[in-house]
Amino acid sequence: MSEVVQRTQETAREIAEGLGLECFFPSDHELILDIDGPKSSINIKVLEVLTENGVVYWDNILQVKSKSGEGVHVYVCFAQNITPETRLLLQACLGSDPVREILSAVRLTTDGNDVDSITASFETKKATKDILVWRRKSERWLESASREHPKHYL
Repeated sequence: MSEVVQRTQETAREIAEGLGLECFFPSDHELILDIDGPKSSINIKVLEVLTENGVVYWDNILQVKSKSGEGVHVYVCFAQNITPETRLLLQACLGSDPVREILSAVRLTTDGNDVDSITASFETKKATKDILVWRRKSERWLESASREHPKHYL
């Protein structure tokens, strides 16, 4: 991880801590969608295509309430690693907050390969517990998926 990314992630963690929240960054095989309020929704058709092709497994999708309580954060685990560019595009296609994704695109375009993780999510204590349990379950699923698709990348 580059020094710039490390400083950015440390700053995000400090902000979250100041708000009494936990900060999460996606792993190499995750998306974190930010679905704001009742007017936004997940593009289920895109998720269906991904699941039909064995790229995502329905049981490896977690939805938690956002800190405001009005929206949700959706964590999606893929069977293979995804690049920051692919993560950004999929998050946008799946209905994540467009302002967040545009700002991420600007950072990605500006910083290029220096960006390991351009997505962060601030979570409540309850959501943190659910996310940690989900991540352990996803790791077990990934072990079996990697045996089935050892070098499959998006």
